[in-house]
Amino acid sequence: MRRLTLLILSLLLVCGSLAATFGTLRLRDFELRGYVDPTKDQNLPFAVERPGVNVELMQYGQTDLINTLERIRSAKFRWIRQFAYWDEIEAQQGEYDWSAWDKVAAVLGEIDELQPVVVIMNSPPWAQGDGGNIGFSHTAPPRSLADFAAFCREFAVRYGDVIDHYQIWDEPNLGNAWGGRDPRPAEYVAMLASAREAILG
Repeated sequence: MRRLTLLILSLLLVCGSLAATFGTLRLRDFELRGYVDPTKDQNLPFAVERPGVNVELMQYGQTDLINTLERIRSAKFRWIRQFAYWDEIEAQQGEYDWSAWDKVAAVLGEIDELQPVVVIMNSPPWAQGDGGNIGFSHTAPPRSLADFAAFCREFAVRYGDVIDHYQIWDEPNLGNAWGGRDPRPAEYVAMLASAREAILG
């Protein structure tokens, strides 16, 4: 009698497990309706290769610049990440040196396959906030967000036909990239907001 009871209980447990398994599979199929099972198709929709590369394009003359960008394009890179140093472009307030960027932008404008990501970085001495440590003062955030926004606006207006993507500052979570001071998330968010409004303005 005891063995019969155990057998019946075992059969009930097996039946319950099978019912739960089939119910789970049916629920999964219902929830995933319309989705392609990526394990059954080698043409994965998310396998589109869109790699990027860091570059320093300002070092090249015209011929080398064209050849370098052509090699990058031929290697199937899409994104190129290039710094734009505020302290070099506007060393004196209101006086802009666009010569290097004009050269680069002109060439980039002829290569549709490459998408530049411009990293705006470094405060010029006249715009630097207080408290930057010696050796890192150039990476200190600007004293005035209005000055920073004005530069971002000038840059975006000048190169808006070529550049759509911006990164504001580089590694602002590190002290060396924040004037040698402790990073301040609230200050960085304020920089992002002012830059966004200026660039999209």
